[in-house]
Amino acid sequence: MTADAKANGDLSKVTGGGSLSKSEFDAAVDAKVNEAMLPLVKAVKFMVEAPLRKSVQFSADHAVAAPAVDVTKMSREQMRAKLSEKIQAGTLSKSDKDLVVKFDVGKVQADQIAHLLK
Repeated sequence: MTADAKANGDLSKVTGGGSLSKSEFDAAVDAKVNEAMLPLVKAVKFMVEAPLRKSVQFSADHAVAAPAVDVTKMSREQMRAKLSEKIQAGTLSKSDKDLVVKFDVGKVQADQIAHLLK
């Protein structure tokens, strides 16, 4: 094997055992490299051209849970005061306001409004 063949690797693997000029050898190597890289190029192209999601919907599994409030240690008056603050601040939704009213009437237990008492 010549010094040129050692520098370029084993020519017989690329050329099939024949001898080629340097430009023919380079073309043969380029063809082999392109052939070997084709699956990788297709995979990258597939990933790059994939459409992006336009939105991410909220999932309760991903929600960060706030520290739980122990409603058993709060008196009914303390709960009403806390709920009154929330109503006056205007931060409650319609369904939460309905829960507060049902709590005042006695149709809803304290554990059902614990998320409002944080």
